[in-house]
Amino acid sequence: MATSAVDNVFEFRGVEDLYYAEVTEDSETQFSTGTPKRLSYTAKIAKEVESSSETHYYDNKGMIVVNAKGAETFTLTVAPPKLEILADITGQAFDSDSGMLMEGEVKPKYYAIGYKAKGTDGNWRYCWKYKGQFSIPSEEVNTESDSIDTTNTELTYTAVNTIYKFAQTIGKTTTNATMSGIVVDERYGGMTDEMKAAWTKKVWTPSDVHNKVVPSAAQSSKV
Repeated sequence: MATSAVDNVFEFRGVEDLYYAEVTEDSETQFSTGTPKRLSYTAKIAKEVESSSETHYYDNKGMIVVNAKGAETFTLTVAPPKLEILADITGQAFDSDSGMLMEGEVKPKYYAIGYKAKGTDGNWRYCWKYKGQFSIPSEEVNTESDSIDTTNTELTYTAVNTIYKFAQTIGKTTTNATMSGIVVDERYGGMTDEMKAAWTKKVWTPSDVHNKVVPSAAQSSKV
């Protein structure tokens, strides 16, 4: 793909392939996840970032602005997920023999989520958030009528930074830092067809993208 695509003026119009993977370890020495699974079919993904800034004054002048970034909150509007998936991501119990979700005590875990967003120019951005938790969703069920209105499910996912410090290589400089995730834009020409096809096979890290690592379906993320 020509790098001139970077200069395209576009808006977002499309989202698909929403996947999740359990974070099995996040420590100072390792970050690893299970194999991603499809969460549900997606209608909308909205993100809000908690941030704050403060100006410090010296000699009656504003000289320093201190900024801080907090949690990222995602609202995922999806088709109602399978009960076993809903139980999994919210830490509740599910009995597969009877198809029964047992709502009660929750044992939340951390999950990574991945998806891709389409632009009006036909190009995609590929996203993975590394660590966050889901809240139990609110649902609305209405009586049938002659209206064509229906309802879906809204999931809230709160993303935070990892404990693990990923290697970030920019040009010839490599640094290590905690991260909340990555976004890779195919308009820059760095995504191969193999990488695009494998995006939901594992949770991709900066090193994977730089090295163009294409995992097998059974491979989990392990750094």
